[in-house]
Amino acid sequence: MRILPSSHLWRNETRCLRYPHLRTPTYSCFVPFNQSRTKSNTSHPETFHQDTTPHNSPSKEHETPLTKILKDTIRISGPRSVAQFMRFSLTNPSGGYYMQGDVFGKKGDFVTSPEISQMFGECVGVWLVTQWESLGKPSRFNILELGPGRGTLMNDVLRTSTNFAAFHSCIETVHLVEAGPSMRSMQARKLVADGHLETSDTSKDHKDIGFEGPLKGVRQDGIEVAWWGSFVEVPEGENLSSSVPTITIAHEFFDALPIHRFELTPNGWREIMIDVDESDTSPYHFRYVLSPNPTPASAAYTLNERFKNLSIGSRIEFCPEGAALIDQIARRVQKEGGSALIMDYGHDRHSAASLRAIKDHKFVDVLSNPGTTDLSADVDYSMMKDVISDHAVAFGPVTQSRFLHSLGIRERLMALLRSTKSSHVSQDLLSQYERLTALEQMGDIYKVMAVGRKESTTPVGFE
Repeated sequence: MRILPSSHLWRNETRCLRYPHLRTPTYSCFVPFNQSRTKSNTSHPETFHQDTTPHNSPSKEHETPLTKILKDTIRISGPRSVAQFMRFSLTNPSGGYYMQGDVFGKKGDFVTSPEISQMFGECVGVWLVTQWESLGKPSRFNILELGPGRGTLMNDVLRTSTNFAAFHSCIETVHLVEAGPSMRSMQARKLVADGHLETSDTSKDHKDIGFEGPLKGVRQDGIEVAWWGSFVEVPEGENLSSSVPTITIAHEFFDALPIHRFELTPNGWREIMIDVDESDTSPYHFRYVLSPNPTPASAAYTLNERFKNLSIGSRIEFCPEGAALIDQIARRVQKEGGSALIMDYGHDRHSAASLRAIKDHKFVDVLSNPGTTDLSADVDYSMMKDVISDHAVAFGPVTQSRFLHSLGIRERLMALLRSTKSSHVSQDLLSQYERLTALEQMGDIYKVMAVGRKESTTPVGFE
């Protein structure tokens, strides 16, 4: 699922990354962004703005209300960073992509692994059982999921856990970090269908950020389910001895956190920004431009040693919110016990041009009307490991194929095949298995990483 945390995570990112405060420069002019040298270093199609409309075509695509708001903002305040564009497009209350309801499955714009097959969630559930055992089988523990989508993954995890009675009986609370009101309601219908649900929103903190929908509920099996607007809102313990350990799951969450994009010029790193396109040579209302001067982001986020030896013309993407969030997760794991499982597409290195837009299960232009497409970028696992190492320990990343096979997905497939006499069902099961594990499909581009305390043993799936 790709739901962003609330805005105060962004406000805390500089503190979390220990970057000094930097003044916002005054831009004297912006340089039109040169697309010709842009090459993607991922397996995904190039997603920088490509003008495919004939240059004599004066037509622009239909202007949505969100497009108009962003154009007016840029005209008043100047070009926006790619991170600001992503945040505006995905979570703006006036029409952000994730504020519009269900965007998953065949009728939505994309399908995630839990929606493809129950086998995925079952393997994740088994992993949680192994982690609970490695933690010493605590009598109480919590599960936390970032961006639960329809609730399918958590539903499969809890269903699987009933096969492990001791494990299931020790689950105290399931914490769900979800920003979208309609998605909260969908998750509640799936996870607390026959239990008690509290839907009134009287919390000052929640009202301040405009959240609606369910706040907490209790399932028939006694497990409490609680919704939060961001990871930092989830209650934490004082120390290891007094805390209830939490196992955190983040599936396709980090890929939607806003990224900044930079280019190395003869004058140093400059930020790639988004401006209004008034020309009649492009169907889109926006274009990329290059800042002529350093921005606070380009001054702060390009200091990493990994970027020191890049050549002029190199481009990089950096996700400060992802760095801040994984920092918070690692701190809690080390302080309170527990562990975390990160599952997302990405690489063990930075990317140059992975930002993409999806609509109706097809790649479209990133700059097409904001709010109508899903925007995401490859996760930089090398950056996450650097941040985690300050507090805890990272395991992986490993490919999704390796992880799922370690957790027994092949054996589960065979059991399901033996339980059906339908050739149609058998073919569907085999197709689901191949889609999740084949290296040419989701098995390689999707990676899995675990976070544990510094003294923890290597988790199952990462041996």
